[in-house]
Amino acid sequence: MSSFDALRSAVFTSGHDSRVEVNQRALIDKILARYASAGAVYRELLQNSNDADASTAEIFITTEPTASAPVVTQVVYRNDGLPFRHQDWSRLRKIAEGNPDVSKVGAFGVGAYTMFSICEEPMVISAGQALVFAWKGDSLWTKTANAAYTADKWTTFVLPSRDPYPVPDLVTFGQFLCGSLTFTHSLKTIHVYINDQRKLSISKTQIKPPTVITPPKATSWWNNDGAVTRSPNGFFSLRSENGAITETVNEMRVTLDDDQSMILARYVSAVADVRVPDSTARKITRVTKKKTPSNVNIQVFIDAVARSTARKGSRSQAIINAFSPEMGGGRVFIGFKTSQTTGIAAHLAAPLIPTVEREAIDLQNDALRVYNTELLSIAGIVMRLTLEHAMGLIGERWGEAAKIRADQAQHITEKVNGDTSADNGNTHFTHTVQGQPSDDEGHGEQKATGFLGFARFMVGGVKKIADVISSIDPIGSGDDEIFNPNDPIPLSAVEQDAVMLMRAFCPRPSTPDHLVGSVIAAGFAACMPNSRPPVLTTSGVVRGSDARLPFKGIEAFVKSNVVRKVVLRNAEEYHKHVAVCPSLSFDDVSFEIQERCLAEDEVVRLIKWVVKYSRIDPSLGKEMVQLKSLVRFQPRTVAMQKKDSTAKELYMKDFIYFVSNKSFSPELPLPPNVLLQSIMDALTQRYLEDHALRQWFAPLQFRAWIEFIVEHPSMTMGRARDANLRLKILSTMCREYYRLDGTERVQFGKTLLSRLSSVKCIPYDDPRGFASADVPGDLYLPSAELHIFEGLGSFRKVSSSLRNSGINDEFLLAIGVRKAISIDFLFTQLDTLKWNENPKPLITYLRKATLSAQDLAKLKGTQYLPEKKDKSRTYAPSELHLPNPELHVFPFVKVLQWASQEELNEWSADGKFLVKLGCRVHPPLEAVLKYMAYENTERTIRLKCLKFLYKRLIAGGPYANEYVSQSTGYSGEPSHFLNMKFLPVVRTDPLDEKKFRELQAPNTCFINPSCGCMGFPILDVELGSEQMYGNTFRCSECPPTDALLHRLLNLVSIAKSKLRSQETSASSDFQRHILKVFAKIYRYLSTQANEFDRKQLEVLSKAPIIPVLVEDNLGWFRSHEVYFKNETDEGPEITTALFHVVDFNPFLATIGVKREATIKDLFQMLLTNPKSVLTKLGGEEQYRTLLRRIASNPPYRAVTRQIRVSPFLLAYQLDMNSAAEDEGQDTSNPVKARYTLAKAEEICIIDNSFFARMFDVLSAPQESDLEEFYISLGAKYISQRVQTSFEVSSQSVRGTPYVKDFARRIYERRPLLVSPNITSRPLKKNAASLLDERNLSVCEATKIEAHYRLGRTTKTQTVTCCAKPEGRRNNALFITQDLDWFDVGNAIGGLILQRCQLEDSFFVGNLLEAPLSQLRSRGFPVDRILRADAPVHSEVKMVREAALSKHRDVALSAQKPKGEHEAPQGRGAQLQGEAKVVKTGTLPPQVVNGASHSKWKSRSQSKPAELISDKQGFQHILREMFNDCAPEHINILLGPNPSLEKLKEAKEILERGDYPKVAAAKPPASKPPASGKPTPGSIQTSKSAKNPSGASLANEKSPRSTGSILDFITPNSRKSSSRPFSTPSPPSSAPPPASQPVESKESFSKRSNLFGRVFSIRGANRGLSHLTNETVRSKQVTGDAPMTSEQDTTAHHGTERLLANSILKTRSVARSGFHSPERLMTSIPANLDRNGDGCEVVPAQNLVPFHCPGHMRLGIQVFSFRNNDNHVDADQFLRANLDAVIAFRNVLHHLAQVYSVRMDGMAIYYNSAGRSIAFNRQGGLYFNLRFFTSLHYVRGATPTTDCYSFWFTTMAHELAHNLVSPHNKEHGYYTESFVSVYLPKLHQSLSRNAIRNQLAGISE
Repeated sequence: MSSFDALRSAVFTSGHDSRVEVNQRALIDKILARYASAGAVYRELLQNSNDADASTAEIFITTEPTASAPVVTQVVYRNDGLPFRHQDWSRLRKIAEGNPDVSKVGAFGVGAYTMFSICEEPMVISAGQALVFAWKGDSLWTKTANAAYTADKWTTFVLPSRDPYPVPDLVTFGQFLCGSLTFTHSLKTIHVYINDQRKLSISKTQIKPPTVITPPKATSWWNNDGAVTRSPNGFFSLRSENGAITETVNEMRVTLDDDQSMILARYVSAVADVRVPDSTARKITRVTKKKTPSNVNIQVFIDAVARSTARKGSRSQAIINAFSPEMGGGRVFIGFKTSQTTGIAAHLAAPLIPTVEREAIDLQNDALRVYNTELLSIAGIVMRLTLEHAMGLIGERWGEAAKIRADQAQHITEKVNGDTSADNGNTHFTHTVQGQPSDDEGHGEQKATGFLGFARFMVGGVKKIADVISSIDPIGSGDDEIFNPNDPIPLSAVEQDAVMLMRAFCPRPSTPDHLVGSVIAAGFAACMPNSRPPVLTTSGVVRGSDARLPFKGIEAFVKSNVVRKVVLRNAEEYHKHVAVCPSLSFDDVSFEIQERCLAEDEVVRLIKWVVKYSRIDPSLGKEMVQLKSLVRFQPRTVAMQKKDSTAKELYMKDFIYFVSNKSFSPELPLPPNVLLQSIMDALTQRYLEDHALRQWFAPLQFRAWIEFIVEHPSMTMGRARDANLRLKILSTMCREYYRLDGTERVQFGKTLLSRLSSVKCIPYDDPRGFASADVPGDLYLPSAELHIFEGLGSFRKVSSSLRNSGINDEFLLAIGVRKAISIDFLFTQLDTLKWNENPKPLITYLRKATLSAQDLAKLKGTQYLPEKKDKSRTYAPSELHLPNPELHVFPFVKVLQWASQEELNEWSADGKFLVKLGCRVHPPLEAVLKYMAYENTERTIRLKCLKFLYKRLIAGGPYANEYVSQSTGYSGEPSHFLNMKFLPVVRTDPLDEKKFRELQAPNTCFINPSCGCMGFPILDVELGSEQMYGNTFRCSECPPTDALLHRLLNLVSIAKSKLRSQETSASSDFQRHILKVFAKIYRYLSTQANEFDRKQLEVLSKAPIIPVLVEDNLGWFRSHEVYFKNETDEGPEITTALFHVVDFNPFLATIGVKREATIKDLFQMLLTNPKSVLTKLGGEEQYRTLLRRIASNPPYRAVTRQIRVSPFLLAYQLDMNSAAEDEGQDTSNPVKARYTLAKAEEICIIDNSFFARMFDVLSAPQESDLEEFYISLGAKYISQRVQTSFEVSSQSVRGTPYVKDFARRIYERRPLLVSPNITSRPLKKNAASLLDERNLSVCEATKIEAHYRLGRTTKTQTVTCCAKPEGRRNNALFITQDLDWFDVGNAIGGLILQRCQLEDSFFVGNLLEAPLSQLRSRGFPVDRILRADAPVHSEVKMVREAALSKHRDVALSAQKPKGEHEAPQGRGAQLQGEAKVVKTGTLPPQVVNGASHSKWKSRSQSKPAELISDKQGFQHILREMFNDCAPEHINILLGPNPSLEKLKEAKEILERGDYPKVAAAKPPASKPPASGKPTPGSIQTSKSAKNPSGASLANEKSPRSTGSILDFITPNSRKSSSRPFSTPSPPSSAPPPASQPVESKESFSKRSNLFGRVFSIRGANRGLSHLTNETVRSKQVTGDAPMTSEQDTTAHHGTERLLANSILKTRSVARSGFHSPERLMTSIPANLDRNGDGCEVVPAQNLVPFHCPGHMRLGIQVFSFRNNDNHVDADQFLRANLDAVIAFRNVLHHLAQVYSVRMDGMAIYYNSAGRSIAFNRQGGLYFNLRFFTSLHYVRGATPTTDCYSFWFTTMAHELAHNLVSPHNKEHGYYTESFVSVYLPKLHQSLSRNAIRNQLAGISE
């Protein structure tokens, strides 16, 4: 049991009972407020009357007159139902206790209380009893008594008005009562009386017996076409017995005064069984207090007919219309009408569970929502069955009236007789919907598939979709009837009833809840899911899927199952969304036309429809063509003459032409495939010529008509009666002939000539007077001159009637009528006419005569012309040439004999005619060429022939086209013209230089004389301009590349054979001759280098064709075996020294000869013969330069065994005799070394110079790039090869003060040592824990020896520090008194680093040795060490010990002799000095001078605390800090009872400087060491070697810069430090004095001078963040709380992340170069002079890419600067200084690794005149090579530390531009930040080289 259950039990057991009280008046008011509708009291009373089985209800309204209008004073309502029973009186007295009878509507028991809405104290009278409601305060009481009212039949409700109200409008009140009476099962009549006078009566009466509706059953067990009679979840199911669903027709009548109206209504009632699951039933009972019924009655109300007896505008009609629902406005009745609509024009009454106010269906409660939606679904099923039944009856009526309807349609059609003004029948139906869209909306299947689209339509609402055709119809507006055919037949009574029924089911979204309509629609659809609802069509009632909606006039052709347009417009939503009827489509047209024969009028309409419909759907091209093949029709004449259906039918596919113009008169015969004239007249030309009918009909062409007419009997039979028709036909042909122009006319004439040549159709004048006709070829024109041939024969001329008909001579000539004598006749009469010897008269006659094509053909082919020399025979014109003197050079030419003195040429009249007949002007080209190719032809004759041929081959010449076409050939190959050898050429032997003259074909000789050097024939120069002749004869300029290739290989082979056959004495001269010959050949081939393809170049590159003189012997080499000479290099050149070289030649470069050897070539030579390479290069320096090139760009992907074992690497071996054995000796002189070649595994990388001195090893060149290269090949660091071990003396102690102070320094600086931001070396994973106090112990030893072993050699050396393991996890650090910080760094670096190198040892040692203030000034994050707070008691102890030490030092300094304070010299002098103080109890001078206080606090042997606990002790402390302050002022500040707190307050006050001052007393001065060096008694340097003022740092002007005692008792001071081995940092508010050194030579002798140089740039007074430093300064002055170490660390890490992210902004440089003009920055600092050398003026840049010779890869983008001035060419400079480019790239590569910058984000450029050292453009960094070569580059030398320092700072400057563009303070801050953050990484990267150069000098 839970705690709540226990508490509940306890309350029930011991709690006090109290009754819940109800404010009854407030409760009733709130109940009444839930009733939203007016007249709720009458609705509830009428419902109670219906529940009481009353048939009549009467309402008596009593009024009183007022000044404005009568008001109601009382209402009496009574009904004749069952009187009240005992339980009824009981329920009346109780609120919210409804009627438990499930058959009754009341459910909540609050309906009766609506009487209180108009009445204060109502009274109920029934069965002789009366009950009166009375109020007592807010409580409602009832009183009951026997009634004196004796009307036993009636149950009466008396309702006196609480507040009189106006008399209700009887029309509005009547409409309300009609709604209440719609579904009452008992109540039939309602009377309304006003002042006892009946004013209104409403009644309903059943006029027809019930009709049983039977749900359709499945046709078979496998067909799912039956009706579904269950709700989706099975809650309700319609009873299956007969009579469960019935339909009745009631008469609804309204009488208002004397006005009466009546309508008929259809009621459908259905009984459904209820099966609600028990769980749901229990939930429903808990809410309604009623059990779910066992069955329910569902009723549907629909208008029965479309007619009403009421006259329009009457008041009774306004009331009676309340029964009829509007479209979509049917209401849901739950007893009485609610505000919820059904979405269709049908009321629904069902026992749905309503909300309290009975205005809506309860769909909120889960159980009630399921129950109500199930009931709505079954109601939808009932509505579907109602529709099916009603449409079935309409279908029966439609079939019965079929004959009457047909007769009526025929009568109307005959009467209208095509009247287009008909109104399509719309005006015959009064319920036509106005404003509806046309039938053109939608096309094809509706989008809603299946009837479920009805439900989706109810959810989404009504949306109208209209397809708008935007194109303009060119046919005309008068043809709209094609898409909207007239329908003059009015709606019949059956159709009107069908429309009313279908309009009732036109959907609208239900309101206010759309879900109700959707659920009803879903039930409607689920009743018969596989059958669409029925519709009325022209064929009767059919399913929606079988019906077709009218669309674009298709209904004019389809006669079956089509919905009439007027029916569709009045019930459009039903057809489209409920029945989902598809629209008519093209397929319906095709099917209909295929099934029946059309009338001629229908054919005309069909053709017009095709034209218009093609504009809507252009994709039906093929279908339209197929449609034509389906059309068959009866002509109108046949149909009128023969009423028989078997009359002749015509097929549209047989008609292919129409007459498109007036060329054909109606009298002319037309082909049978021309469209009927009546159809053409009805269609007009606009339709026939439309593009949509191009596949149907084509205009009748004359050629087609001629093909028909020449076979027509009128033309072929020659009948006299057809003479006039023949003239008309010829006249028509003549008009068409002249209508055409040009070529078309000629072609038409040829067609007529061919078709009429054998047809006797041309009339001629017969002397006998007969109308005779003959073929055109046998007749002559009237104008023909035949008198010359008189007596030689008889000739007939054409009839003069032709001219009278408009037929002229030109047309007659075209069709074959003659104007001249026949050629055959002429040939037979040549001898008679004597035209054989002199052809001029014959030619002149023929030229003037009109000849036909046949005549010309005969003239061309007949031999009738004489030849000038040959008299034995005659020749055809094509065998002869016109006379020409130039033709005498050709003996084979036949010339025409022309006896006349008149010149005959190709331009004369007779000459042109002869040429037309085929006479030649020029001899055949082939014959001329053959004659010229004859070898025995004399040279002079050949030259004349060449000139003759040349003149005729030039552009426009007679031979030009033939020579060109024959030269090209049909297949693109050279023809035989180019193969004929007729051109004189000169050929030279290349090697012997002998010349030969010969004949060659055009395709074997060449124009360019340069190719003669290879032995190719060239045109003879004696021709004149060989270039002109060569182009004319189509000779090639140069040989093709294939010929050049083979000729070159052949020449090489010949040269080799001749060299072998030459004698030794003549061999050298011939070799030089060969070199000259091939140099000339290769110069010529350079002009053709671009013509060779890839395969040819590959062949040439592999062939040994390049002659090179090697040691007086001529050798032949391949292209990859030789290189070009480098004429620009002054010094020795690697390529020249190692390889065979030749002079530069473009052709040789094309086949693969390179300007210089590639890295791969050089590397391969190194591997194969390194000693030879070393010898050829001339020494170690050039060899090392070669190794640098290979290292910068390794030519291999992986290190192979050949590379590892080849001894090609340069190595050095120290001369151990000259090496210094003692470490303390001077090492300034370089150690001698000798070089050799060795394998990688034999060479050591010197990362430890001591090891290099100890052991005899081969060392690599000390260059970083070469060392990395050696490592990649297998070389190892010497530190990796030397094994180190330590031996510690047995006497080691722990816990001494010296050991503790050293350990504290290690632990204190541990964060610096293990920070990944300080060092770039990889740390061990547990580096931080290794330096933890628990894991690292410190011991002091007397002696430590280090043993180093390499191979069999072992060396021993004494060290001052080492680390050894102690157990599994711990380590011990051993130190000696003479401590060397390098040894400490080596030991600790070996612990925390994965590999500790020499520079790491120096770096770690310096971090431990350098003062914290010095580290801080260099950017190291040491503020948290300086700020570390000590406990208060430690501070007090520190002050006391410091004061004691100062007093003791003053006393001892006066007793000890001079120089006693000097500590021993050496590396451990500082710790030794401190140890001495601890033992003797004395302090070194630095304590006296105030340089170091806190580090001695644990060692001083001080007095007890009482010595400085008094006032005098605190005064002494303040006087020491502020020695110029008056003592009296200090006493006042401390007060009578001084304490540590007052001491702090006084210190803060005095720091402000506002105090009385006196002359400051000088403290005792300590004598500096004689050496001038710092006193070696402290760990770090406290003052400079020589101070200009001669004072220590403690005596500076500002007392706060000395680190006074008071600094260590103020934990808030950023200067304080209570840790050992440290000095207080200088105040951050002022920079350190100029005399203070950044570092001393003794303490930092092993470090390079890089740090001082860099910090001199950025300033020592800046930190990592401006905000941090300024905040520290302000807090030091004001005394606010300092920043914590976590805040310092966060700020520092944030700065590091900012810088790292800015580096990521570096972008790739512009590889294609760029050009930018000079510009000024918009934000220039105020103190920056624009006219000076400030960098705010951004200079112009014009960079172009530099292409490295020999495809050499530099690993960085290089650019050259271009300008218009006469500066040094940048490209030449870069090519001559590639070594400098590589060296600069190596420097930038080194720095890129330090900054983690991408190499593609940096570039090198050379500008010889600009002042820019570097610049940043869009994130890309560009560096000027000029400054590198001028300042830092030395050929062959390693870049110095100065070089790296300079470019390191320059790169920091440019990277800062990624954050800030202008050069302002912010840019300076980020530049300094970059330097400070990345300086340690640069130091670690470069210290190794710096140390080696300083200690060993090996690289020198």
